[in-house]
Amino acid sequence: MLKYAKSIPFNMIHVCIDEYDHFQMKGYAYNNTIESPIEFFDIHEIILRFEEVFNKNGNPLSSHLSRSFMKQEAVGRYQNKPEVLCDWETIAKKRGKITDFDIVVQSRRQATWQGSLFFDGQEIVFQDVLEMIKIIDKKMNELLKKS
Repeated sequence: MLKYAKSIPFNMIHVCIDEYDHFQMKGYAYNNTIESPIEFFDIHEIILRFEEVFNKNGNPLSSHLSRSFMKQEAVGRYQNKPEVLCDWETIAKKRGKITDFDIVVQSRRQATWQGSLFFDGQEIVFQDVLEMIKIIDKKMNELLKKS
């Protein structure tokens, strides 16, 4: 994970889970390009909120433009390094009541995320958001069975 923390920290999401009940999880998500953590009440909220963050940063660049009847904020132009508001070492120390893990979003092709999930020292690669959600659910259920 250190190779990612040094090279692309603005694509990383540090997720701290305080409560979990089959896809319904509560906690906070951190990224070093946002001022304060994002409080979430399910996994889908993390995805939607970080789509906005990534669009604002322009990185990772989305492969498509969203269409809407509502006026939307313009998508940020591609930036190699968005403004960093908090160092990654500080964020990595945050802990959830149940667990915490990191998501590295390497690309956003075909209207979904591709990247890696870091959970208990393991790196698990995913090709789309649904696969990522299934991995998180499986890991959370394994963790809860142990305790």
